[in-house]
Amino acid sequence: MSSYWDILGRYLAAVRGRVALLALCLALATGLQLYIPQILRAFIDSAACKATDEQLLRLALTYLVLGIANQLRGAGATYLSAYVGWSATNALRADLFAHCLHLGLGFHKDRTPGEMIERIDGDVTSVSHFFSQFVVRVSAAVLLTGGVLVLLWREDWRVGLALTLFTIFAAKLLHWRREIAVEPTRGEREMNAKLYGFIEERLHGLEDIRANGAGGWVMHRLLLTQREWYAKSVRSWWACGTLWLTMGVLFASGYVMTLGLGVWLHQTGVVALGTVYLFFNYMAMLEVPLDQITQQLQEFQKAAAGLGRVRELREAQPVVVTG
Repeated sequence: MSSYWDILGRYLAAVRGRVALLALCLALATGLQLYIPQILRAFIDSAACKATDEQLLRLALTYLVLGIANQLRGAGATYLSAYVGWSATNALRADLFAHCLHLGLGFHKDRTPGEMIERIDGDVTSVSHFFSQFVVRVSAAVLLTGGVLVLLWREDWRVGLALTLFTIFAAKLLHWRREIAVEPTRGEREMNAKLYGFIEERLHGLEDIRANGAGGWVMHRLLLTQREWYAKSVRSWWACGTLWLTMGVLFASGYVMTLGLGVWLHQTGVVALGTVYLFFNYMAMLEVPLDQITQQLQEFQKAAAGLGRVRELREAQPVVVTG
């Protein structure tokens, strides 16, 4: 992890102002997401108690204004995220390119131009999400999860306890599955470089291939390379998809548990109808940060493979050293 943080800190330092604005946008989103369900709960309870039209209209307008503000905040966060990602990865591409220029002719003879394009551009593109969103979004997801659990404990300790245990179990499951796709993704990235290198080299020698009647042999070799690339790509995406499938089953169980608890508490007269909706809404909100953590872990798995290959390229040293 230290090597990942070194690269992250080095290339985000130049855009730290935008990173701070992105963190502020996500903190504001956390506050809005926690407050908006309270307005909906008040609206449901007010309607059940036959409140005046003015009271209901005021709550509805408040909900609409906050919803619009949240959408504008989302647009700003998307722009800042893209800016940070592109700025950091372009700087990394420039450094890798300059480093490769000093590695000497022997290094470049062992690698095709197509492979070098994939190593300098393709691998760096795979880590752009890591630069722009990983730390900020994971921090915001943890903050939102904590806020939801605190509010649930405040409403009813039984629901708070049940969803706290559910969240701990989901977090442990995520932690257990966190690196399942790193090695398959690394293999996929290597095969991408090999495939593009094969295509580029054969296109460059197209006249010689035709002159020697080797077209059939080249197509056969291309088929074998594509077969290997396809097998490793399927393995990589299957490994990443297991996280999504696991979380889908887990949250379906969580929805059933939350709805069952809410209905039972409402029938016993402990909570009002609006609070039952609040429980269900907060359960849905728990899905958002944990799903974000899942997505960020999937992106980190891809980024870890790409960063590993980037680090290997940066650590390559020229054979001939200028005196």
